[in-house]
Amino acid sequence: MSETPTPAPDDQTAAAAGPPPETPIDPLAELQQQLQAAQAKADENRDLYLRTAAELENVRKRAERDTAAARKYGVERLAADLLGVRDSLELGLAAAADENAEIKAVVEGLELTLKLLTDVLERY
Repeated sequence: MSETPTPAPDDQTAAAAGPPPETPIDPLAELQQQLQAAQAKADENRDLYLRTAAELENVRKRAERDTAAARKYGVERLAADLLGVRDSLELGLAAAADENAEIKAVVEGLELTLKLLTDVLERY
């Protein structure tokens, strides 16, 4: 009979242990990789912050311009509408100037109203 060769005791422990363990990763290199990843993330977040801050500033400035324009043109439209009222008061006063004493009190009231309106228009 043929004898099968039995492995030597050292061969059996090597086969039972499996493949040799991988060489451990250098802790310094791993820390450097983590630091680089953290720095990249910080740079990305800083860039995002700067863009967001710039966009917010642009929105604020745009809102201020829009508000100023609305205020300015709103007052101009009001003044243009009131000019017609002022013209009507002036025409009424001119027509009533030749009337008798009974109308004098009405004319004085119209003159005071016209003066108030003129003052308001000049202010705005």
